[in-house]
Amino acid sequence: MSSSPVVGQLIPEPYQPTPKQPGGPGTPVTDPTQKVDEKTGMFSPGCGHSINSYDIKQLSVDQTVTGYGVGNYGTGPYGVSQTKSVAMKAAVCPVCGWIQQILPVADFDNSPWTFIA
Repeated sequence: MSSSPVVGQLIPEPYQPTPKQPGGPGTPVTDPTQKVDEKTGMFSPGCGHSINSYDIKQLSVDQTVTGYGVGNYGTGPYGVSQTKSVAMKAAVCPVCGWIQQILPVADFDNSPWTFIA
C-alpha cells in the first residue's frame, strides 16, 4: 500500500470482517460480499457493495509541488520539488472501506453535493 491512499483502494482502518482486495487498488473486493437480494441500496461503489450512504473520512495525502518559490521564503529556484501532506476527505464504502472519491477539505465542506456515486 502506498503512503497516500488512492481511489479504488481500501482505507487503512479496521473493518469487520477484514475486507480482501486480492487484485490491489481498483479491483473488486472479494470479501465481504453481498447476495443479489441484499443489494437494495441507492449507491454501488466500485467494490460492488450496495449501500445507502457513504462514510466520510479525513485522510492525509502527499502532494508534490514543483516551481519557483517552493522554499520556506519563496526564494527557491524554478524546478525545485517539495512534497507535503495535505488534508483531504474521502467518501468510502461503510461495508469495506473502498475509497470512492478523495477531495480537498475546502471543496468538500463548501458543497452539499460534491460527488456522484
